[in-house]
Amino acid sequence: LVRAVGGWTKGTTTYNQLDATGTLTGTLFHVPAGDVGAAFGAEYRRYSINDQPDLASQNGEVWGYSSAQVTRGTDKVKELFGEVEVPILKGIRGIEALTANASARTFKYDSVKGGWNKVWKLGLSWQIIPSLRLRATKGTSFRAPGLYELYLGNLSGFLSQTSIDPCIDWGNSTNPKIRANCAAAGIPNNYNAAGSS
Repeated sequence: LVRAVGGWTKGTTTYNQLDATGTLTGTLFHVPAGDVGAAFGAEYRRYSINDQPDLASQNGEVWGYSSAQVTRGTDKVKELFGEVEVPILKGIRGIEALTANASARTFKYDSVKGGWNKVWKLGLSWQIIPSLRLRATKGTSFRAPGLYELYLGNLSGFLSQTSIDPCIDWGNSTNPKIRANCAAAGIPNNYNAAGSS
């Protein structure tokens, strides 16, 4: 009887990653406030995932729980990057050191269409006295989808739409983002999810 109503399930997830990186660093030249330093490099990465849910989960045989299918796939990325740091002022009243920094990276993921992408960052560091420093940065960022997001197998769950749909009766919501997004999607403000599963 116990074996008919319960039992252990086991899934396995294997991530593999291969990295190859090369960098060159050093001083480009000297200015009155110090050395102008730089770093340049290239990197190649290959990722893979192999997520194997228990066979009972794959076959939907676990009552009251989600079913899950195999998640398997790879992604590769090539990157080029560089950074330069320039000392601007040093050793004067109110400015122990003032340094500017600029960096950039260009990269290409196999999973992201559109070729090479790029990000950059500019920074300024002002050392006022030994115990007080101010920093300012401005830049861009990029996030490629993770392997689990790219290759997630089909799933099923047991929550009803009325438990998770933020657009149900959004006309009475006090959240301005929900109101704006549901309206932009053309959903009536009195939507009640009737007939949805």
